[in-house]
Amino acid sequence: MARPYRFFLRNPASNFLKSKLKEKGDVFELTEKEEPDIFFQLTRVLRGKSGDTIILVPSQPEGEIFEYVFSVSDVQKRTITLSLEKSVQNNNELPFSLELILGLPNKPDKLDFILQKAVEIGVKKIILVTADFTQLKHHLRPDRMQKIVIEAAEQSERAIIPEIVEAGPLKSFLQKLSTEDQKKILVA
Repeated sequence: MARPYRFFLRNPASNFLKSKLKEKGDVFELTEKEEPDIFFQLTRVLRGKSGDTIILVPSQPEGEIFEYVFSVSDVQKRTITLSLEKSVQNNNELPFSLELILGLPNKPDKLDFILQKAVEIGVKKIILVTADFTQLKHHLRPDRMQKIVIEAAEQSERAIIPEIVEAGPLKSFLQKLSTEDQKKILVA
């Protein structure tokens, strides 16, 4: 059996799965209008067809985090009909909060790589700062960084999408922290 396709629902309106889907066989329609990125990936890139397994994870979980395993029932031009197989609690998150304070690298591909690896090791928050020796030779693209983080979270079967924060200069960021929080920072 092929590995199931796994996606975070990006549209907040789609994050109602827990209340709507209760038992095996319940139907969920994934539309091009509500989830264009997932729809495009399934229909054009992966060439999804009846019988494929898809896992959907709410991107804004509340309390316990569940992922929903579906079987593709039907693929149409603008909708994909999914049939619920089961819902499973996702326990893939670290039991503590891990945050990364990252001095911006000089090349975009280095930043992409660091973001991917940070997500894979379980970081929940990535704080981007500029330091004295930062040589920012590119403009930050928040949409691109978010896409990289989402795809890395899907691939590493995370339960949440890590947050990305642009905090400005390192000195001012550190001054805003409480003394207790400053003591928790590990400098490598």
